[in-house]
Amino acid sequence: MESSGFSQFSFSVWAVLAIVLGVAIAYISFIMLCRAKTMPKFSEGFGAPVVGAGQPDCLHESNEAAAIIGAFQDRVGSVEEGNPDLDELKVLLGKLCCMKRDLVAVNGTVNATLYQPFMTAHDIEPVAEIVGRCFAKTVPERDLSLSFEKWKTRGRFLIRRLCSASDMTSTEKGKMDTLFDQVLVDVYDIAQQRCLAGTPAIDAKPLSREVSAFSPPALDDLREYTGYY
Repeated sequence: MESSGFSQFSFSVWAVLAIVLGVAIAYISFIMLCRAKTMPKFSEGFGAPVVGAGQPDCLHESNEAAAIIGAFQDRVGSVEEGNPDLDELKVLLGKLCCMKRDLVAVNGTVNATLYQPFMTAHDIEPVAEIVGRCFAKTVPERDLSLSFEKWKTRGRFLIRRLCSASDMTSTEKGKMDTLFDQVLVDVYDIAQQRCLAGTPAIDAKPLSREVSAFSPPALDDLREYTGYY
């Protein structure tokens, strides 16, 4: 009798342990399943940086811009304003290269230029705003040309100072100006094709790119004023 009672007791203990273990496994499985559903999914592989690697941003978009930076790198440090001028030139060239990157992209979104800083020394408006208006077909040709003209003026100024700081010859100075002009022409040609082609429209109604006069409808029935004042 005692042996039978002990066997029944042992069976009861093992049954309880099995039930507890089963419940624990089920609970852990439930927690892991919930976490798997709520955790973000990551696709395999790595995406490229928005503005590329290195400095300035998007430099791989222009061999001419890379040649300009390479010509001045490690040559202007002996002059007090050499490195600050070079840093500003890098920002300007990176801005142009990132503008080219956004304009040639097939998705038509403001991406690389979104991270470019606004500098009053060579910007009329943020470059991201220009690219956004390009995609919306609302940027006038005059606004586009004025922005490029200011970039050209500031870029030429910085290159002239950097050429002096690095003791370049007149031939080397001419080459730097030529390379910078090639960067501008390349980006400007792309901008003209992407920004100025097509007709802007709001609510399916064509609009003019240029600013024009507007008269409120409430004034249509009013006569011309011929009083003293």
